[in-house]
Amino acid sequence: MKLVIAEKPSVAMEIGKVLGAIYKENSYLKGNGYIVSWCYGHLIGLAEPEEYNESYKKWKLEDLPIIPSRYKLTINDETKEHFYFLKNLMNRDDIEEIICATDSGREGELIFRFVYEKADCNKPVKRLWVSSLTEESIKNGFKNLKDMKNYDNLYYAGLNRAIADWLIGLNATRFFSVNYGNKITVGRVQTATLNILVDRELKIKGFKKDKNYKILLVKDNFIAESKVYDNEDEARKVLEKIKDKEILCTQNTKNKIHKKTPKLYDLTLLQRDCNSYLGLSAKQTLDIAQSLYEKKLITYPRTDSNYISDDMMGDTLYIVDKIYSTFNIKTEKITEIEKVVNNDKITDHHAIIPTKNISQDNFNTLNETEAKVLKMIYTRLLEAIHNNVGGYENNIKFKVDNIELTSKYQYIDYYGYLQIGQELLGKKIETNKENKDYNFIKGEIVKDLKIELYDYFTSPPKRYTEDTLLSAMESITKKDYEEIEISKDYDKKGLGTPATRASIIEKLINVGYVERKNKNLMPTEKGINAINIVDEKIKSPLMTAEWEVKLQDIEKGKYDKDKFLSEIVDFTKSIVSNKNINQVIKNEMTTLNDKAKKEKELIGLCPCCKSKVYEADKNFYCSNKDCSFTMFKEDKFFTSKKTKLTKTKAKELLKNKVVAFDKLYSEKTNKFYKAKVTFELNGKYVNYKLIF
Repeated sequence: MKLVIAEKPSVAMEIGKVLGAIYKENSYLKGNGYIVSWCYGHLIGLAEPEEYNESYKKWKLEDLPIIPSRYKLTINDETKEHFYFLKNLMNRDDIEEIICATDSGREGELIFRFVYEKADCNKPVKRLWVSSLTEESIKNGFKNLKDMKNYDNLYYAGLNRAIADWLIGLNATRFFSVNYGNKITVGRVQTATLNILVDRELKIKGFKKDKNYKILLVKDNFIAESKVYDNEDEARKVLEKIKDKEILCTQNTKNKIHKKTPKLYDLTLLQRDCNSYLGLSAKQTLDIAQSLYEKKLITYPRTDSNYISDDMMGDTLYIVDKIYSTFNIKTEKITEIEKVVNNDKITDHHAIIPTKNISQDNFNTLNETEAKVLKMIYTRLLEAIHNNVGGYENNIKFKVDNIELTSKYQYIDYYGYLQIGQELLGKKIETNKENKDYNFIKGEIVKDLKIELYDYFTSPPKRYTEDTLLSAMESITKKDYEEIEISKDYDKKGLGTPATRASIIEKLINVGYVERKNKNLMPTEKGINAINIVDEKIKSPLMTAEWEVKLQDIEKGKYDKDKFLSEIVDFTKSIVSNKNINQVIKNEMTTLNDKAKKEKELIGLCPCCKSKVYEADKNFYCSNKDCSFTMFKEDKFFTSKKTKLTKTKAKELLKNKVVAFDKLYSEKTNKFYKAKVTFELNGKYVNYKLIF
């Protein structure tokens, strides 16, 4: 009997169908010589510090760094019953071989290996490696099972990632929290990601807009412009000097340009587009992509490749034909398949593409958002093998006296792959054709251009969206990450992996360090404070990105796993041995206290203890922690009269014990009236009374 272990029940069901294991038992499928079960994700994880030593329950600086000589595994409490069931299955006498069928990637490998180790199993193991859950793919996968040893490096990368996160996260969180006197959550990747957001936010808050000036030559939609002047007097002097001078055209060149077809989707690119076009978070996109994968409609989503292998060309062309016929696409079919084929740029998985299961019936079973995401994947495949966009770029230069003004514009005359997006997704095509009829001749004196002065304010940098943050996380290199953000061609030396970036963003939001405002991601005051306190070494995105490269190299057998772990241990030790941290935190606390004092406006004195009363979101409260005096803005007394206690009214009430209202509602008469309000204290409660 062979035991197949998948990552999730839904995947196990698909595998069971193909293998003929169709008889359902408690938590497994059986048939045709196979038992198929599953893991429910992470059944096993690294043990908490108190499992090494009970005294670690209390956070103390003298215990740091906590670095075990051997890392223990612990069973997830929520799924421990299923783990013990799986353990019994794995060690059953009739099980001769185990087949690992968890997701084909670093985390899937780690999930199985942890279970195998914790179950004290020593049965021989084979590895199923598939990129889709279609019947054909699963059958081919079982024909080509590999020995588990072939994936040892993948496991070592996953294990070292988990240990690095455990060491740095646990020790740094305890170190900064104890020193700060408040919990500061630190993570190897999450802190570096937070630092990117905080750095941008501080630049926005510290931005001072400047007024700049340009001299323009204008006719209808045509504009040529001078260099930028930051001094208005200088710009006006130049304008005055040239306003009555002849305008000479010194250059008019026309060059052919083309816009290359986009790459096939990897996970990050899909998440970015779904955020930009559909407003989906990275986590939502990953969940939808995983659902489409489990429904056998797309290939494995957790990939960082934008290419397919040459042996996939025939099947991919079949898929293209099926998309065209199923959706009755009118745009000309172009199949330049060689654009997306590159064996050298595929690691564990190829790009995300549709499977052969393309039908209107399958499409109609999806919810609205799933259907939109799937259509984007269809569209991207057709776009990637279509023609480039073609057009022209005009570069025109003028001279007025000795001042040069230039105009550069582009227009499209062949839409190429843009037609696919227009037909399937309703994307608008921006043609920029309006300027192409202005044919200025080199050497001619131009008569009909107006000379104007144009002024504008400089703009602060834009806040990150999930689209641009994912781009920054993916493309961190030794260059400045702000420059890399818009780079079109870069090595993927990023923060995290395609499979983990969504969870990193969600964790930052869940711990209160980041919040979503519309599409923007903004660090909270709590997040900014955390970054100000944390050591520079741990918040450096470049260092964390370099670690990710080393983890990828461990996967490929190019970097020693023990050396990597030794580097992480040394780094952890350097964090908790920082002698200057107390001064850093002291300075930060002083800044926060000064800021809090400046921001708090005195409302009045407490009638109970004479301490200062301040405003909060919902009330006015006494600053004395031992005093319970509070006045709620929307006290039932005020809401019943269709008003509320404002800051101005609260100040007057505390000062004079009485305050006048012009409009108070009467439920009896259904009318508004004027009256004064006073209050008296009944223990810790405030009772309001009307005075007519």
